[in-house]
Amino acid sequence: MTCAFLDSFIANSAGFLAASAILDFRLTGESNTLCHRLRDGEAFRFPPPSKHYEIIIVGGGPSGLVAGYTLRDKNFLLLEKEPCIGGNAISEKWKDIWYSTGVAWSSSALLEALFQEIGLKIYRINSLDAAIINGTLVPEFWGEGIHKAPYSQSVRKSFIQFKKDMLAIDLEAKKKKLDQITFAQLLKPYAPEVKLWFDNYGRNDWGGDTENTSAYIGAESLRWGAGLDSSRSLFRADLVGLRRRCAKKSKRQVPNAYSPGRPRCVLPTGPAGKYR
Repeated sequence: MTCAFLDSFIANSAGFLAASAILDFRLTGESNTLCHRLRDGEAFRFPPPSKHYEIIIVGGGPSGLVAGYTLRDKNFLLLEKEPCIGGNAISEKWKDIWYSTGVAWSSSALLEALFQEIGLKIYRINSLDAAIINGTLVPEFWGEGIHKAPYSQSVRKSFIQFKKDMLAIDLEAKKKKLDQITFAQLLKPYAPEVKLWFDNYGRNDWGGDTENTSAYIGAESLRWGAGLDSSRSLFRADLVGLRRRCAKKSKRQVPNAYSPGRPRCVLPTGPAGKYR
């Protein structure tokens, strides 16, 4: 479901279209055909509501599944446009090696408490992240690795100075000011290699290079992204484990609570916000 589709119907309290009501269009994939028809003013007929639910959860990613788990004692329906639940928290295989997509680690106390509640084991991360510099693996790059990285001595000193300066910033006090400039501007006093490091890291992590990243995000990333946050943890099967456990526990209490692949029509009614 794209924003245009959802925003229009939510704003008008019209509910959600059933795929059967729109000539077998499925709300999957990257096609914008349905949204363009809605944008151009085409009116769609709603089928009569088929079931009554107290709560509707839109989206079966980690957030939707945690919501379902939290509301497992309620009569809810979770709508997911894809044929399986999990969002980005799925398992994939590369050369017979299984790995999890989505978040690789967390430092959230709330998420840690949830994992403990549903019985997933937590693994503490007791080392800093490695980096590959000019084809050379540098363990614990932002720790002792900086002193051994295959850079010139002047560049290594620039990385060390950058780390010292960023850790000295009071991020909360400087948040507004830092958010008004780019990370690239903040990096001007340092060697070009520092900017190049974060250009590559930012594109891979949050999707932007230093020219398109807030200085606040860049400065903060040294704490969590470089592995300096001592509260980081890994979880068994990562968010895939969360997805499976939440779905399993919720389904046990609320059978048929999930509807992947083909959303059904539900019309909101009444001041209490219930759905029918």
